Amino acid sequence: MATATKTRRKPAAKTTRPAAKRPAAAKKAVRKAVPAKAAARPKKIPAAATDQKVVRDGFTMPQADYDKIKSLKALCLKNGVEVKKSQLLRAGLIALEALAVAELLKRIGALVPVKAGRKKKKA
Repeated sequence: MATATKTRRKPAAKTTRPAAKRPAAAKKAVRKAVPAKAAARPKKIPAAATDQKVVRDGFTMPQADYDKIKSLKALCLKNGVEVKKSQLLRAGLIALEALAVAELLKRIGALVPVKAGRKKKKA
């Protein structure tokens, strides 16, 4: 009896889709928006900063204050520093902590009270 020899096929190479390409104009805009200094990796973070427990919290604020955060983020980005909301808030806490008590109380007193909580969902 003649035996048929089976030939094994090599598995087809996995094809990956090429990443979606941005138009040249978009690439240039990104390069202009983020200067080379901002693209550089930050220096090593001190161990003390990474060992702290992180707490997630939510709060309510007026739209005007939220817009201030947005404009501060844009200002930082324009100057080559990408910043998150939490970083801005933490920097604000450091600035408030540096104030004299009388000045701190004056600024806190100037804030308009905000109703806390979220709107109830309609049934």
